[in-house]
Amino acid sequence: MMRWTMDSSQRGEAELLINSYGGLAEAKAYMTRYFKLNGGLRKKYPKVGSLITSKMNELQSAIAIVEAKQVLKGGESYAN
Repeated sequence: MMRWTMDSSQRGEAELLINSYGGLAEAKAYMTRYFKLNGGLRKKYPKVGSLITSKMNELQSAIAIVEAKQVLKGGESYAN
């Protein structure tokens, strides 16, 4: 039972993060844009590049969690 609560909490946090970017499609677009930008920043400003990588990894994990939830629900679209 504790595992279910933890998984539910993780999904909730993932959905909150996705919503903070304006929804799933916007979060994916944001992630794509900033991964491209990060290549140049990492060379010139390693700390900034590292921070962006960390944040984008969090976002990528959240997207994976939300998409996995969609698959379990039969492909329903994600709404804010």
